[in-house]
Amino acid sequence: QTSKDTNIDVYQGPGFGSGPVPGRFGSPKVLIHSSRRDDSPSISPDGQQIAFVSKRTGNEEIWTLTLNGKHLKQLTSFKGRGTGTPRWSPDGRSIAFDSLAAGNPDIYVISAAGGIPRRLTTGPSGNFMPSWSPDSKWLYFKSNRSGSDQLWKVAFTGGAPVQITNAGATEGFASSDGKTLYFIN
Repeated sequence: QTSKDTNIDVYQGPGFGSGPVPGRFGSPKVLIHSSRRDDSPSISPDGQQIAFVSKRTGNEEIWTLTLNGKHLKQLTSFKGRGTGTPRWSPDGRSIAFDSLAAGNPDIYVISAAGGIPRRLTTGPSGNFMPSWSPDSKWLYFKSNRSGSDQLWKVAFTGGAPVQITNAGATEGFASSDGKTLYFIN
């Protein structure tokens, strides 16, 4: 068993200040557990579901689970490695993620109810870490398609990606009003 196959679980805990000691977190409980790796949790906008990456089938796949611990559902079946970074769309209808399913790191979108994943990026460059615009119309992602890691955006409906940064960036998130993009350089 390699370190990549180590059992990693997702926990749920009361928020800051809700524990028995003022200013501390309460005790966590296991929310997602298997004998393999479960990580990268993303909570749905309505707070009722969680999307996550699991290696419980032997391959990295995207799964969802209701927060009450019921209705576990496997969304992807790429049967390979390198699927991760699930992110719920603000409207709760879709989940974006990155995957090496086609041999190259690309951005995909799948219905939160399941179905066939749709690839939004192509080409020889690496495309990682998607995030959504507040109106669910755009996906921001990191790509080296211009020769260095920059932030790009692509329409949810597809089309040519547009470069956003020029001085380097690795991950970006839009403000809730969509007027500001925060990113790591």
